[in-house]
Amino acid sequence: MYKEALLDLSEQENVRLIKILFIAGGYMHREELFRKLGIHNKTLQRRVQSINETFQRLGHPHVIYYDEEKEQYHIQVQKVSLNLNRLTYTYLEESTNFQILDAIWTQSSPTTESLTQQLFISRSEYYRRLHFLNEWLQSFDIKIYKNQFIGEEWQIRFFAYQLYSKIHPQHFLYDRTITESQHQVIEALEDAWQISWNQVQRQRLALWLSLSLQHQGKTSTYEVPASFCQHGKAVNHHLGANFPKNALEKYFEGSNNLDFEQQALICFCTIFPFFPEGHPLPRKILEEVESDHSNLIVKLSHHLLRTFREGANDDMPFLALPDAWYWYTSLGHTLWIKGTIYYFDKETTEFYMEANYRYINVKKIIRETLQQPDFAVTAWPRNQWLLIHKCALFVYKHRDLFNTPLRIGVFLHADTLIVDIYLNHLKYELLKNLYISVEPYQETEDYDLIITNLAFPIQAHTQIYFLTDVGNPQEEQAVHALVQGILVNQRSNG
Repeated sequence: MYKEALLDLSEQENVRLIKILFIAGGYMHREELFRKLGIHNKTLQRRVQSINETFQRLGHPHVIYYDEEKEQYHIQVQKVSLNLNRLTYTYLEESTNFQILDAIWTQSSPTTESLTQQLFISRSEYYRRLHFLNEWLQSFDIKIYKNQFIGEEWQIRFFAYQLYSKIHPQHFLYDRTITESQHQVIEALEDAWQISWNQVQRQRLALWLSLSLQHQGKTSTYEVPASFCQHGKAVNHHLGANFPKNALEKYFEGSNNLDFEQQALICFCTIFPFFPEGHPLPRKILEEVESDHSNLIVKLSHHLLRTFREGANDDMPFLALPDAWYWYTSLGHTLWIKGTIYYFDKETTEFYMEANYRYINVKKIIRETLQQPDFAVTAWPRNQWLLIHKCALFVYKHRDLFNTPLRIGVFLHADTLIVDIYLNHLKYELLKNLYISVEPYQETEDYDLIITNLAFPIQAHTQIYFLTDVGNPQEEQAVHALVQGILVNQRSNG
């Protein structure tokens, strides 16, 4: 499901206008905008004014302006202080539909009267919005009834994490404070699994733990899905072997569902994921999974890998595909969890697929594959758009990483696979002509440039470039020019 659907129609159209201009490279002739949006000049002017007023409230006036001579609308963004995603996040957090979901999640026993008074809406509007929200929640197989979330706790929990981490990630995820009790669970997991997580991963875990604690006792169906029990045996075997149950028991003091909490946490750490390909535990899990020829994840990953490779040709010589661990976690996500909230809207996803797959029809490959008997009976056909979404950026370029004088740290809020692909793509594009290092951002390291799609209040001395989603060709050119400028300055100062 697309998070933009939570917005009222006027905000949806504002976001669509921003994304159309973004995909077009930052500007478009007004007649083309009229055609794409299906509106007239006065309506377009009102939308531009509304967008500019919202950005002005955020401290960034005149984001969209009209060039009368060229009859074009332009996005004018100061990249040192803003990215266009912030408009969407602001609209979403302030939307009435999100505020209803948030109130139902955070309040113990909200009544219709208290909710309507809190949100300043009538009962009829509240019921109308509930009807819409229940349609929106169908893909997760949950619903709202008597102002409570109803369904399997597994589904409710994963829905809540995606809701808060994707509606406004800066606010609900990256700016959050990790409590001492959460620190204890996280450190116990690091010791048990012999891994050291960065601050971003710790904040993700803290959000999961916080949401899990908030929803204790609100449902009676604490069951682990059969799909995870059957096709996640290797994950449970290796991650559960040294699981720190005492730390979890202390955090969920008094809970009678610790086995559920353990398996849900293991699934969470697998599908997002929290382990690099080279870590011993993923290697052991993959060895066990590959030896089980009945495992549907193995069958599907092998089939898609083969099909994608067959699609490579002279016009697309750099086709490379993710490592086995990324396939396993991505396909596991679409098999073990019903529904998802996408990082990108539909237009942006289509744009990235068109840019990366000019000769391969990704949607057709996935849809035809999922019609095969082995896969048709699973949750995959229902979740096919999540799989398409995760495949949108599978084309990326390889290049060795040098020890270089210029370091770029990349910190993106996106699917882990997409972040990895962007890193590889950026390395290839920049290393063709420049001598640099591109790597995932670590808060303890120093960089000459940070590339991010989030507000970034740290390392004030470092240059920061703000992407929208994961960028477009014009933004790639801007990054390239910025890097060249930094190199020139380094040489002149050196």
